[in-house]
Amino acid sequence: MIRRDADFDLPEDFFVQLLRNGQAVVLLLDGLDEISNEDEREVVRQAIEELVSGRADMRVTVSCRIAAYKGRTALGGEFREVLVKGLERKHIHAMVQKFYGCIHPGEPKEAKAKTKQLMDGIEQLERQRGHSQAGQSRWSGVH
Repeated sequence: MIRRDADFDLPEDFFVQLLRNGQAVVLLLDGLDEISNEDEREVVRQAIEELVSGRADMRVTVSCRIAAYKGRTALGGEFREVLVKGLERKHIHAMVQKFYGCIHPGEPKEAKAKTKQLMDGIEQLERQRGHSQAGQSRWSGVH
């Protein structure tokens, strides 16, 4: 996966050496639903399953939208599926407000304007998707 998909200056056997040396590895894979082609998602699913096979101590969390990994692209039995409830508007607003408060300390008007701009954009996207909340995501992790 590193050779094919990552642009890091890591030795080819970086993760293998960590595992051989008994180092704890937690792998977080996010946005797999952004792989638009189902055949490619199946290849990724297979690569993930091969990666964790026989490595009971390795922890992997995979996140994606519910619809993306079903049927032949669903992760196997070693993975536990967890549905994450979408955030309510008030929670999203509080998070965005805190974010811009940190980005623009001492500039409450700027923080407020940026918060409104982003919230308007989020609400527009949600209307386009036909949802009133951020939607659910699927999280899978190795036991």
